[in-house]
Amino acid sequence: MYKHSAGVFSILLILIASGCASSGQAIFLAEKEPIALVSVVSNAGINWRDEEPISNPDANVLFRLSLRKDPDLTLMSNAGELITTAESLIRNTLAFSPQMIIAESGAVTGSNAYRNARQSRTFSADKMVSSAGLQPIFYRDKDFLSALANETGIRYCMFIEFNFTTAMVTGLGKIGKARACIDMLVTIVDTQGKALYSKSFYLGSDLTFSVSFGEYSHSELIDIFESTIQDICYKFMDDLGI
Repeated sequence: MYKHSAGVFSILLILIASGCASSGQAIFLAEKEPIALVSVVSNAGINWRDEEPISNPDANVLFRLSLRKDPDLTLMSNAGELITTAESLIRNTLAFSPQMIIAESGAVTGSNAYRNARQSRTFSADKMVSSAGLQPIFYRDKDFLSALANETGIRYCMFIEFNFTTAMVTGLGKIGKARACIDMLVTIVDTQGKALYSKSFYLGSDLTFSVSFGEYSHSELIDIFESTIQDICYKFMDDLGI
């Protein structure tokens, strides 16, 4: 009897939580007000999924030799050049939606509220990167959220965090074909810091790249990531129904 009641109670909690998320989501979609894309961050080093990160690939003899052979070959890519492109792709993709209006970047970053905002507690400058021109702002900074609303009239803010990794698809060990993998967390909050929407998405690229003893083409991987970022944005839009 107790187990049955507990099970029903768990289901009710799930339904209630789902209902809250849906109602929160409905608020910013129904009002069609501009949403500030406040922060876009990711891991700095693009490592293999479910493996320990390579701390210093430059120290690897094979890595140094490969640079002499072909500067484009690498054992680990850096997301520094990718994250700013990711922000641009997000803005351009969401621009196709008539239901979600992304506020003009300058109106947000040029505000006093943005300049005085607190950085995220989880952001680590040596392990993470932020899109150029954007700060890794703490999404629960109520002072920033209310100040931005008072200064610009923008009442909703979006925070996006990526985790870029790679994963082998075919072959043996680190010889064969691999794909680009993206985990994307999207959080949309109101002026009180209440999360109206928070959801994680995962997508592995359809396109693959060649790997030989752990080495691969950096430029090829970045190209694949760019197309996959756009695809995961569409996945996010589908989830919102926009």
